[in-house]
Parts: sequence; C-alpha cells; structure tokens
Amino acid sequence: MVNKCQPPKRTRQVLTRCLILLSSLLVFYSPFTTANKSHEALSLEGKSFDGSIRANGFLGLISVSGNLSFEDGLLIWRAKNSEDKGVYRVYDNQWTIRFSASLIIDRNERVEWSGTYDGNSVYDVEAVWNREKGDFLHDLLLPEVVTLEFTARKN
Repeated sequence: MVNKCQPPKRTRQVLTRCLILLSSLLVFYSPFTTANKSHEALSLEGKSFDGSIRANGFLGLISVSGNLSFEDGLLIWRAKNSEDKGVYRVYDNQWTIRFSASLIIDRNERVEWSGTYDGNSVYDVEAVWNREKGDFLHDLLLPEVVTLEFTARKN
C-alpha cells in the first residue's frame, strides 16, 4: 500500500542528496572559513616595500625615497641612512588587512603609521608626524602636525 503523504522513493533520494550537497557547500564555503583563510594568507611579516614619502599639500613638493618593511613584529622605515622602528598591529578587514604602528623618533617626536595591505602591496599608507618645537628650520617651515603619504613602487 502506498502512503499518499510521502513522496516517491526516488524523489526522497534526490532531495537527500541535494541536502547533503548543500550542507557540504555551506561548510566548505562559509564566510567564516573564507575569511580565516584570507587572513592566514595575508601576513605583513617579512614584507618590504620600496617607495617614497611626501607631505600633503604645499609641503609635498619634495619626496624622500625609502623602504617600509615589517620584521619581527616591527614596522621599520629606512631613509637617508636613518632607521625608525615601532611595534605594528594588524586588523582583519575581510580581503585585506589594516596595519598601524606608533614610532618614537628623534627629540621624542611621535609618528603614527597606518595603511592597508592586499597581499601584493601596501596602499593608503599615511604617517602622521607630531612634531616638538625646537628645531628652528622645521619650526619655521612646518606645522606641529605633518601628514605624510607613502607610495610603494610598482614591481
């Protein structure tokens, strides 16, 4: 005797297979799994970027070549025989990572770095230099807070 409330056996088998396939897809392609794989693949550690830095606005007429690197948990800025270092932090931003670092440089001045890394290069990299008065030439030419933009060279 056929139960009129249940679908035929063949239809149940097809539906069961579809449910198994759908649940497998959800497990393997969930946003959480993809985001974790993305974040694991994106690491700044050991990366290095040649480029130039220049101030925003009128002050940006001159750029300085240098190297921005990430080594042993430190953001390192090298330019003109000098080197500034500070601990960097990363923040997952779905398909990219944001980074930031606070560096103390000469005369106890602070430079706040931030930017984005997409797995290939850095962009939107900004360094905000909070100056201390006392250097006559810089005091004459620069405001107390100078915003600089780093542009990585294309490989």
